[in-house]
Parts: sequence; structure tokens; C-alpha cells
Amino acid sequence: MSERVRVVIVGAGPQGLTAATYLVAAGLDPSDLTVVDPGGAWLHRWRTRFAQLGIEHLRSPSVHHPDPDPYALTGFASDLRRTDELVGRYGLPGTRLFDDFCDHVIADRGLGGVVRTDAVVDVDASGTVTLAGGERIVAQHVVWATDPAVAADVPEGATPSARAVSSAVRWEQVDLARHVPTVAVVGGGLTAAHLVDRALDAGSHVEWVTRRPVEARDFDTEPGWLGPKEMQAFVAVDDPEERLARVLAARGGGTVPAWMLQRLRRAEQA
Repeated sequence: MSERVRVVIVGAGPQGLTAATYLVAAGLDPSDLTVVDPGGAWLHRWRTRFAQLGIEHLRSPSVHHPDPDPYALTGFASDLRRTDELVGRYGLPGTRLFDDFCDHVIADRGLGGVVRTDAVVDVDASGTVTLAGGERIVAQHVVWATDPAVAADVPEGATPSARAVSSAVRWEQVDLARHVPTVAVVGGGLTAAHLVDRALDAGSHVEWVTRRPVEARDFDTEPGWLGPKEMQAFVAVDDPEERLARVLAARGGGTVPAWMLQRLRRAEQA
């Protein structure tokens, strides 16, 4: 017999947690919610990636977090006398502060026991969610909040040959602390910059390959998207295709904050 719940959220990352906290704040009982994620815990993959990359603080300002109250994170930091972990003029939260805050939100909203360790293999029009383990969950609403896993577009003939010493891989598969003579990092965003930084720390020679000159910018989008200036018009759009087009136009390509670009340029000149 299929399990029945009001809401299934697919993915336990920051967006999934944000969706859950907003739903609970709007009156949803956590017992009517099931979250499905292979990691089996809130922010499992997020935290693993941050640890791998050695990220000390987030790129986003302190008002961007999973709780509906935009000032909840700064209040949390103030109550614990940890405001020194909010970096720069935008109050970029330190990684440990952000993790602790998310744990606080999870406990405060009663979301500690809603994540199920499994993967979703199918969702049909009736809201029936089929899991890799064979179970089915019938939901009134399904929220898709997974990582946008985009497959690498490897040019024909560029796949590793039998003579290759190493091969092209996704960065999550690499021991970033291990020294290798030469590392090529492909991509012009902040994740790529962190990978370059980690490889340099390990003593590797790094070739950074980007499709255009690296662009310095505080955030992934222009500051107008952080408030009502751009968001007011965006939320008024109902058509999902038009929404996606606006998101893609606003995001553009990858960018790197000035502080990181300066760090890498100093390393290049050393």
C-alpha cells in the first residue's frame, strides 16, 4: 500500500530546506511532509562540498537563508555573540555559522525527522512518487528541489585515451588535498576558482580554462535581484518558461568575487 502525504520535497539541499520552512511557517504540519534525498540528511551534499573546497564563508549576504524571516540569521548571530562571523559590508555568513543556523532552523521548525534516505526515479501526473527502493508515496504536491546536475559536454575525441595518466572527472571525485603535477580546471565561476585555489595549495601547476575572461562580481546576479527592484516584476510572471528565461538572463555566466580573483592573481605572480 502506498504512503500518503500532503507534500513530497525531492532534494534536501538549501532550496529544499527553504521550501520546507516556508511550508511549515504557512501551516503545514511536518508530519504531512516527506523529503527524499540520497544523502539522508538535510544539507548533506552541500556540507560535503563546502568541506571539500575549504570554503570559509558563503558568497550570498546574510538575508539569504532558509528561514522566512530575512533577519533571522543576523539575529541568531547576535544572540550567540557571533556577529564577527558575518564578513564584509554584506554580512556574508561564515560556513560554520550558517551550518549552525540551519541546524537551529531545522530543530525550530520540527523538520529533524522528515528526510528519507532514497532516490526518486519517477513522478507521475497523479503525484505518485516512486523511489529507487521500490516504495511509492502519493502526494498532493511535489516540490522538485534537486541540484541542477548538468552533464559535461565533452567534445568528440577528447575522451581519455589508454595512454592518459589521468582523466577528466567531476571535481567531487577528486582528492583536492593530493598533489598532482598539473591540474586543468574548466569553468569561470566561483567553484572553479576554489578548485584552482585548492590545487595551488597542494603544490600543483594549474591551467585555468574559461570560455571568456574571468569576470569579477560580488554576487552571481546584479544587486537589484537581491530585493524588490528586480524581484517584484519577476514574481508577477506566471509562465514557467518565461521565468526560466529571465533567470538565465539574470545569471549569465559564472563570475568570481573580487577578493578571490585578487588572491588568485597574487598566486599567479608569485
